Amino acid sequence: MAESTPSPIRSTVTDDEFGGFRITIPAASHVARREFGYGLICWAAGTALLMVLTVFYLLSDMAPHGNASGGTGFLFFLWVLPGMLLGGGLVHATTSREVVTIDGKFLALRKELAGLHFSRTFGMAGIRNLRPARVVGQRNRYAHYPSAVSFDHGGATHYFGVGLSEAEVLRLIKTLRQRFRIPDDLDDAEPLPVIQ
Repeated sequence: MAESTPSPIRSTVTDDEFGGFRITIPAASHVARREFGYGLICWAAGTALLMVLTVFYLLSDMAPHGNASGGTGFLFFLWVLPGMLLGGGLVHATTSREVVTIDGKFLALRKELAGLHFSRTFGMAGIRNLRPARVVGQRNRYAHYPSAVSFDHGGATHYFGVGLSEAEVLRLIKTLRQRFRIPDDLDDAEPLPVIQ
């Protein structure tokens, strides 16, 4: 029987006097490589198609004679647009990361991309049920990711670390539970009586 190698740990957990407790999760490199590869193939195929269309356009009667800037500018735009989208995907794949900070009273989820960021802050008193989650099929944008850390706050479920391995998700949850008291709905449950 072949032994499976554990997936590499992507997250970094730090705790210091300046930044406080912090979990940094970079973008998944295997997902980034796959998406970039697909984008590169599509861009190359689109470039070849647009070159052929440009030659046919210039040889046809529709092209303006003497000044070929009218239609070729549009074709050039159609070639540059996928290249810009591909470049944007590369920037996302190489600079995107998720940062979770906890200062004792608040948990902040911060998504960073090329120097830009989006943050959401949750009061620690309102956070419940820190648990692993399978997000397959629950949301379209997470359809191909198997695992994440989830918690409930304000009547909604929130996720971070989407795409981490299940082992890493469990280790993150254990680390968070050891450092911070996060209540669980099962804490208040009354056990059933056992009949002897």
